[in-house]
Amino acid sequence: DLASGFPKQLNMLNCIRDPAYERVRLSWFLMAAARCPAEACAYAELTLNGEYYGTYVAMPSPDECYFQTFFPATQQRAVFKGQYGDIPGGATLAYRGPNGTDYFTAGSNPTSRTYEPRLSTTDDAYEALAEFIAAVSDPAKDPTTDAFASDALKVFDVAAFLRAMAVINLLGAWDNYYLNAQNYMLHISLDGA
Repeated sequence: DLASGFPKQLNMLNCIRDPAYERVRLSWFLMAAARCPAEACAYAELTLNGEYYGTYVAMPSPDECYFQTFFPATQQRAVFKGQYGDIPGGATLAYRGPNGTDYFTAGSNPTSRTYEPRLSTTDDAYEALAEFIAAVSDPAKDPTTDAFASDALKVFDVAAFLRAMAVINLLGAWDNYYLNAQNYMLHISLDGA
């Protein structure tokens, strides 16, 4: 919640593959140390109506408050979750064409899309996704030129991306953009900030 600074929703991770409950927590601490967007997390014991459900790692959801905290200069944004969906092969950011409609199936359920819109992202915002993908992976552009680098750097924070990927690689996390093309969030400024 932007007014209070407290999250309205928490993700509760059961850490089923990490019985010590340390990997996720330490991962977020490492991400923060590497100056990547990382919210605080804590252990939580979940009890509902007097029934104990276990220990979890609790962390805020990537909501409007999250993005406003980490990207305060951006007033209008499009947020997409990369996943396996209506485009075969996952959310690889491969160039499919210059139009937003090239990146989802018309009339499809937004939650089943490869680039799933999050928060208040509308179908119109797929135009910004198409522009981002064109800037970083259009095969008609020569990636060895200064013009390509200049265009890509206008829309892509390469240093922040490389910091995040270094930590993710160090942790051995496989659900991400460059290994499985899924379970990542893409934040695109719609106001140039």
